[in-house]
Amino acid sequence: MRIAGKSIEREFSTVTIPRQKGNIQIKVWSLPIGYKRQYAEIFPRPTPPKREIHDKKNGVTDKIEWDDPNYVRLMNEWEDLQNYYLIFRVMDGADGNEFDTKQIGNPADLRALKEEFLKSGLSEGDCALIVKAALKASNVDQAEVAKAVENF
Repeated sequence: MRIAGKSIEREFSTVTIPRQKGNIQIKVWSLPIGYKRQYAEIFPRPTPPKREIHDKKNGVTDKIEWDDPNYVRLMNEWEDLQNYYLIFRVMDGADGNEFDTKQIGNPADLRALKEEFLKSGLSEGDCALIVKAALKASNVDQAEVAKAVENF
């Protein structure tokens, strides 16, 4: 894509993961457009079960079982794996980042990706730093807005 004659490239940011044996620099891409939709195509959002309620006054109605243990378990997994998918998408293809899980096409691939992250040595805090860097790469900060206005 070109806008005003200029090519648009995906932005990146670098995050430093602190380690005692030496900090690790990770290149992180901006959030890709449509990643939530792509995730939902790979792993559709679970739907809660319904139970028919027979009532003389209202007839038959469906009651959604939001607290069904199986539904709650599936929803927790769906939300958990979405976080790993996001981190994968912002790290995949950036210089120096390599994954054993090469493609994500179904929930089993997502589960394998989660295991890969859990075995990697990254902590919850490290993952938060990665997501923060991706958000930074995705958004223009106030200093950049001021510079753009000055050059306008």
